[in-house]
Amino acid sequence: MRRYVSLLLLTTFTIWSCNQGDNKKTPEKPITDSNTVATPGNNTTAASDSVQLFALSQHILTLLKNKQYDSLTSFIHPVMGIRFSPTAYVDTVDQPLLSVAAYYQAIRQPKPATWGVYNAETDEPRLLTLPEYLDRYAYDKDYLQAPQKAFNRFLGGGNSLNNLKAIYPQADFTEYYFPGFEPKYEGLDWKTLRLVFRSANGKTWLIAVIRDEWTI
Repeated sequence: MRRYVSLLLLTTFTIWSCNQGDNKKTPEKPITDSNTVATPGNNTTAASDSVQLFALSQHILTLLKNKQYDSLTSFIHPVMGIRFSPTAYVDTVDQPLLSVAAYYQAIRQPKPATWGVYNAETDEPRLLTLPEYLDRYAYDKDYLQAPQKAFNRFLGGGNSLNNLKAIYPQADFTEYYFPGFEPKYEGLDWKTLRLVFRSANGKTWLIAVIRDEWTI
């Protein structure tokens, strides 16, 4: 009798173990477009927002590419204004914050302004008119053709402090990223452009254009 019970228990345990083994499946990986990085945990609303923001970003990038700087005025936040940063670190002291009126005047009547410094060690000021700055830093590569883009995710990153989320904690942003241009640099010549947005009065407004690249 004892032998029969032991065999019965052994058979039951073996069947249970096999069933448990069948239930251990490898978790499925999310399927994503290789050129687009979505925010983790995106729901339908967030996905819809990203589509709309990418469409708006493409329009703004087209204006920058075609040097239609006047037309950018209608996209600037009416209260927060706009800030342009040539590096990942948004300097709220040395980089000017432009209201809609100030931006328009700086385009129509260009005057040199300081956009931070070229080198932190020498403190040489980056002195440029707004059109000169936009030509040199806002669209220095054809970001419309960037091989990778992201919504509320950082793709590029180097040794420059990235304080976007600290300065704009409630903002959304799109990123257009080139992982590199010359193989000999092994990716150190990457560049990226981030467009930062805030919503107000039922409309989405541009509040910052941030360029980032590898810096020494």
